Formats: sequence, structure tokens, C-alpha cells
Amino acid sequence: MKDIFRKNFQSPFAGADYKRPEAADYLRIIAVFTVAWYHIWQQSWVSAGKMDFWVRTGYLWVDALIMLSAFCLFLPYANEWVENGDIKDIRLGDTLRFYKKRAIRLIPGYYLSIMVPFIITLIEKGMSKNLRLICLHT
Repeated sequence: MKDIFRKNFQSPFAGADYKRPEAADYLRIIAVFTVAWYHIWQQSWVSAGKMDFWVRTGYLWVDALIMLSAFCLFLPYANEWVENGDIKDIRLGDTLRFYKKRAIRLIPGYYLSIMVPFIITLIEKGMSKNLRLICLHT
């Protein structure tokens, strides 16, 4: 049964990299563009003419991005099951390694996005008396 599934699974992707589908990147571009366009349209209410139907569906593409992310996160496990007949990578150590790599990738940007507006505000407004007291007591 697994051999039949493996044969049928790989045949439509002959010559293509089924481990990373290129169409997912294109769909991500379309979804991000549409969501951004929707937010701009929400603030301006400028008609998009004949494309108005498309911009009004921008909120739906947020769901598409979530589904696409879930698909791309699951795809390596599905490929391993097709190739080996078993998923060996689902262990506690691998899960912890996944989250550690994710944190190393995301936390610096998170802190940077907090610190840049804070520093700009300090430069523009100057340090207030309350902020000095908070800094001195910590």
C-alpha cells in the first residue's frame, strides 16, 4: 500500500522539487500583497475600480496565510512518511530544537522592534522624570 501511495505521490511532481513547492512562494506573495492592499484600502476607501472585488477579500487571505504556514510546516513530515514509511523526527529533542531555532530567529527582531521606537522617542522627546526614576530603581 505504501509503495502504491509513494508511486502515485511522486509521479505528478516528476522533475519538480516536491519538498519545497514553488507555488507556495507565489501564493504567499499574492496573499501578503492582497492583505496589505486591503489594509490600505480600509484606511483610504479609495476604489480599486474593476479590482475592487479582489481588494475587498483581503481579510480572507489572512486565513490563507495561516493555512499555507501550516502546510509548509507539515510538509517535511509528510515527505518523510512517504519516503521512509514512518516519521522518525517527532521526538521531544527535535521539538525543543525546533522551538530553540525559532526563538533564535524571532527574538532579536522582536526586541529590535521594541527598542527602535523606544530610542526614537527618547531622542525626540527626551528622557522624562518618570522614566529616569524607573531606570534608577531597576
